[in-house]
Amino acid sequence: MDEAARKKEEREYAGATLGSEHGDKELTHGTVVWVGKRRGKYQSFEKQTFGANEHTISFDDGETETLKLKEVDWRFLPK
Repeated sequence: MDEAARKKEEREYAGATLGSEHGDKELTHGTVVWVGKRRGKYQSFEKQTFGANEHTISFDDGETETLKLKEVDWRFLPK
């Protein structure tokens, strides 16, 4: 990643809303999310009867993971 792209991502991360302010609710498909320092796009939501809901994120590094966002440090860019 070149210097300009890295700085853009740093600004994006710094301006992102903390996940704790959103709760454990569904986000709009395609919303940019940060889990730790990994950037990705929100794909889907699965409501759980007990415990944290499951959210699927497609990360920019090519990996797709289903996570319990309530249990991790995350941020998002409101659409």
